[in-house]
Amino acid sequence: MRQTRESMNIFSDRFALKHRVFAFPHTDRGVQSNFFDTVLSSGDVDVLFGTAAPRQDSINRSFQRFSAEKSGVPMDAVLARYSLKGLYLRLVGEKLCVR
Repeated sequence: MRQTRESMNIFSDRFALKHRVFAFPHTDRGVQSNFFDTVLSSGDVDVLFGTAAPRQDSINRSFQRFSAEKSGVPMDAVLARYSLKGLYLRLVGEKLCVR
């Protein structure tokens, strides 16, 4: 919590940002819902980005992204993979990332 607040304050002050957007650098797996509730309700963060795409997040204002940093793999192949994975997760009822 402290690191998130401090980093958001530093960036917001230094660059006069209008919105406070935080993206987990590696994964948000295992992060408890109280973290999300605290940083979102306190105004420390406006929007969060996790790494569990193509799932949707159960936390309001938290969105899941995917990594496009696959060296040597064309972007259309990366997008196709995530589209198919999203379809599979929807079919098996695991489309939602629940905290």
